[in-house]
Amino acid sequence: MQRVSVPNFQEIVLEYAIENEAEFGPCPDCGQKTRRIWGYVYRSDIATAAYYVEWTPSHSQRDAAFDLILGKWGENAGSSDRQAVSVAFRVLDTGPSFIGSRRFSARSWIESAGVPSIRPH
Repeated sequence: MQRVSVPNFQEIVLEYAIENEAEFGPCPDCGQKTRRIWGYVYRSDIATAAYYVEWTPSHSQRDAAFDLILGKWGENAGSSDRQAVSVAFRVLDTGPSFIGSRRFSARSWIESAGVPSIRPH
């Protein structure tokens, strides 16, 4: 598992492990595989968010879906202690941008997304 510190925010660390990666498909638009990675964000060694990023590398439009689940984690926390938000990353004529968002309960997101369950280390 690799942890990467966020510049100018030394107490924030992004976790990524190679086993937290999946390919699936085919994409209905291009027939190629889609990739998904996931992990946790830590602040002062306490998990404060989980993330999922999904994209299809063969698409001509460089875009990705980012899903963030924010809130309490650990043995004494449940899905009702968290909120989820989704944003789309797009490269526009004016440059990279995050577009739109939606916020909903973590439980409804997990049940509808069919994503692997993860636990902080």
